[in-house]
Amino acid sequence: MQLNLHNYGDIDGAKAAAAKQIDAAAGRARARYLTVTEGQESVYQAKYADALAFVRAGCPADQVDVYPWIKVEAEATGQSYDVVANTIKAKGDPWHMETGPTIEGLRMGGKRALQDLADIGAVVAHARAVVQQLDVA
Repeated sequence: MQLNLHNYGDIDGAKAAAAKQIDAAAGRARARYLTVTEGQESVYQAKYADALAFVRAGCPADQVDVYPWIKVEAEATGQSYDVVANTIKAKGDPWHMETGPTIEGLRMGGKRALQDLADIGAVVAHARAVVQQLDVA
């Protein structure tokens, strides 16, 4: 048996706290996969977008100036443009196609379900369950 203790004055306070707990758990889940350093997220997004475009264009080495992230990394590492692009894509695909959407689905679904709950105990239990899911996502 699990005891659900809380100190919320009303259902709205409980829902607001639960939403914050769910958001925080989603942030922790993302941090397990992403580099949490100022500005690095936008760098990874730009590199991934560049790699996707380069690969989808057929890895046109003669047009690499259009793909600055690929060009710079290839020159910095001594690898070919196609190897750099495919490596970036291979690292980014799981996040963009599985892990990231799974975390966001749990977060959004968890918060949406709060709207239908009318009992503080149910809100607390629901938030706990969503947080547990996010803790292993």
